[in-house]
Amino acid sequence: MQTIRIGLVEDNAALRRSFIENIQYFEQVKLVLVAVNGLDFLKKIQEMPVAERPQIVLTDIEMDGMDGIQTVAQGHEQYPEIQFIMLTVFDNDEKIFESIQAGAMGYMLKDEHPEKIVEAIEDVAQGGAPMSPSIARRALQLLRNAKAPAPQTVPSGSATTPVEDLLSRRELEIMEMIVEGLTYQQIAEKTFISPHTVRTHIQHIYEKLHVHSKAAIIHMAIEKKWFGFKNR
Repeated sequence: MQTIRIGLVEDNAALRRSFIENIQYFEQVKLVLVAVNGLDFLKKIQEMPVAERPQIVLTDIEMDGMDGIQTVAQGHEQYPEIQFIMLTVFDNDEKIFESIQAGAMGYMLKDEHPEKIVEAIEDVAQGGAPMSPSIARRALQLLRNAKAPAPQTVPSGSATTPVEDLLSRRELEIMEMIVEGLTYQQIAEKTFISPHTVRTHIQHIYEKLHVHSKAAIIHMAIEKKWFGFKNR
């Protein structure tokens, strides 16, 4: 696998230094941009040659000048080829939901081991949507606490189709695991199928729901108030 170019947006100097020191030990990634807030990030990335820009950017949420959620929203709009991961101390529902709405592809807590952060970067590079376990539980709770109108539908051509009719029971089961933040390998172990088969099911889910990422599935599930998929 090619080295993944990454960027960091962090206003705390000590945390920046710690991240830079830790990340250098991982050959899978290369830190090519460091910014102190969203405005600094947008200025620096505009000045970079396209081929040298980060493919994935990790950003804090609470920052002066421009916070992480605004950074993701503007960065996602101006540079759709760049993926964003929230790297923060916040694990409350509002921040999770706002981050997903802004276009973040992952949400990791800063106290995660550096190895887990690198795994999250690799997951996003492969089309995943990683979350720290506590974040995944909160995201799932957002769905289960929602009052869902019936039937829940998704676009299907010019009409709408109930999601239960559009996806198979196995696909619904895997979709909930996606929301929980499980990796392909973890889903495979829980469902007793191969990771390749998991990828195939997820690709079918993408096609049926007209989405292109796990984060988009989570966003759609929250927006449409789907919850308790296994019990349907």
